[in-house]
Amino acid sequence: MIFKNQGIIAIGAHPDDIELGCGASLAKLANDGFNIYAIVLSLGDKGNPQNKNRMIETRYALNALGVKESFFFDFEDTKLALNLSEIITVLENIFKEVSLSSTIKRIYTMYVEDRHQDHRAIYDASIVAFRAVKQILCYETPSSTTYFNPKVFENFDEIFLEKKITALKYHESQMHRTYMDENFIRSIARFRGQQAGYLLSEGFVPYKMVL
Repeated sequence: MIFKNQGIIAIGAHPDDIELGCGASLAKLANDGFNIYAIVLSLGDKGNPQNKNRMIETRYALNALGVKESFFFDFEDTKLALNLSEIITVLENIFKEVSLSSTIKRIYTMYVEDRHQDHRAIYDASIVAFRAVKQILCYETPSSTTYFNPKVFENFDEIFLEKKITALKYHESQMHRTYMDENFIRSIARFRGQQAGYLLSEGFVPYKMVL
C-alpha cells in the first residue's frame, strides 16, 4: 500500500537522535510512501570534540533514510528547556507548513523520562505543538534505556536496519561513542524484535495513539 500525501514528523534535540531512535522505522515508512519530515533543534556543539559540521552529517544521514525534508535550528545545546516557548512556536509553524502538502499521521519525539535535559525539553514541546496529531510516539535513545519500556513496536526487514546503520555512519564526529557501534545497533533491534515477536523492531512508548 502506498500512503500518498500522508506524512510523518520526527523531532530530535541533536543530530543523530532521530537516526538512533527511529531510523529503521522511518526508512520503512518512507519506502511505503509516507512523506517523512525531520526537525533537529540544535547542532550538538557540546558533543563535537572534533569540531565537525554535524548539520552536514545529519543531513546526509536523514537523506539516506528517505526523509523528504529536514529542518535545522541552532538553539543552544544542553539548554533547550530555556527556549521552550520559542521551540513550541517553531514546531507549530513547521506543522502548519508541511500540513499544506501532507496529512500528518504520526509524530516521533523524545521520551519524557530521558536523563538528558534537552531530550525532555523536546518531549515537552512536542506534546504541545502537535496536540492535534492522532499518534505521538516516543523513541529510544542511549540516554533513555534505564527507564524505557516500549509498548508499541515497528517491525522491519534487514534492508531497513542496514539503512539505519548506513545513516549512522555519516555521523563521523560521533564514531567514538560505544552506542554508535554496528553490533550495538543490531543488538537493540534484535532485542526489541524479540519483545515484539519479530526478528527486528524498534520500540516506542506512546504518548497518544488514536487508531
